[in-house]
Amino acid sequence: RSYDAVVCGAGIAGVSCAHYLARSGASVLLVDSRPPLSHTSSLSTECYRNFFPGSVPLTAFMQRSVDLLEARAAECDNAFGLNRRGYWFLSASEEGAAQHALALSDPGLASCGGVSHFSDASHGLRYRHDAPTGAAAAAAAGGGGGGGGDGPAAMLFSGREAVQAYVGSLPPFLAADASSLLVASRAGWMSAQQMGMELLSKARDAGAATLIPSSLQGVRTASDGQVEAALLSVPGESEPLEVRTGAVVNAAGPYAGVVDALLRGGGGEGGGGRELPLQNEVHAKAVLRDDLSAVPGDAPMVVWTDPVTLPWSEEEAEALLEIGGFEASLAGSLPGGFHLRPYPGKPHSLLMLWEAIHADVAVPREPPEEAELRGSLFAELTL
Repeated sequence: RSYDAVVCGAGIAGVSCAHYLARSGASVLLVDSRPPLSHTSSLSTECYRNFFPGSVPLTAFMQRSVDLLEARAAECDNAFGLNRRGYWFLSASEEGAAQHALALSDPGLASCGGVSHFSDASHGLRYRHDAPTGAAAAAAAGGGGGGGGDGPAAMLFSGREAVQAYVGSLPPFLAADASSLLVASRAGWMSAQQMGMELLSKARDAGAATLIPSSLQGVRTASDGQVEAALLSVPGESEPLEVRTGAVVNAAGPYAGVVDALLRGGGGEGGGGRELPLQNEVHAKAVLRDDLSAVPGDAPMVVWTDPVTLPWSEEEAEALLEIGGFEASLAGSLPGGFHLRPYPGKPHSLLMLWEAIHADVAVPREPPEEAELRGSLFAELTL
């Protein structure tokens, strides 16, 4: 049979695409060489935020995305555990505080509920994991605004007293010298696997079909470049399966560059075309059992924005410098951006990531099955 669209890739992006196309009435075929949601989508941080200072379009894009997330959560009685605990960006330096204040002036935040700034402990606000971050600020101000109508898009607490007053009764897992706390309100996390399965189930209910395992081998196009068919490689078949379709969607995640090359190689005068500027990146995470509950399970996502110097002994630092390369860089000041959040389940665990540890690792356009993650160092350095 024929389909309105063939979606290549059954990760979060591809499943979401198939979901919304099918719900809009399109006939859809979802193809992948792996089971749905089993490759990079099974290893995501599972977080979201609409806070991207410096990019008004991305902020607006994510605002719409969070609207859709919340609508899907409402449809299934929040089966995928969507929360809105917020992102906390913390600093203990004057430079970091200045960066937080600059971020608060971003024009994209005006359309998402605006901002609030508190410089002492009299604000009367307390973090609550069971209420949308920012809701208390909205109530105190007598209203909401954008961002779901429940508070400002971001709140800045300047000075240790203001920060500690907001942190409230959370156990003292935060640095005592944190003097600036920037809270992104419309942010949090979910079970991405559960969300993906909900989207896939609803897509199938709306008529979407799957052909798994299979993979795109090429496309057939008309002389004007219009797609006419997708050529699929199916295990056990000696010849490609030709599926008539007017559109092929590239949702192949880290293999999007490979699929892009196949699409540009389609027959007809429309073959070729501009290569998409795609670049793969390493995004490693470490999950640590927290048997001592050093970080409470109701904590938000916490991001330390100041540069970090790891506490090596003099002998250790000298040894690192002698090794050279990446190891030598560990002896100096490292970029901030360390992330930490509770990871649900039993035993209680923490999810940690720090891009400074792998920012220089290049990944080719056609990635290897196993990326170089510096796995022997990553967990120790984040810890």
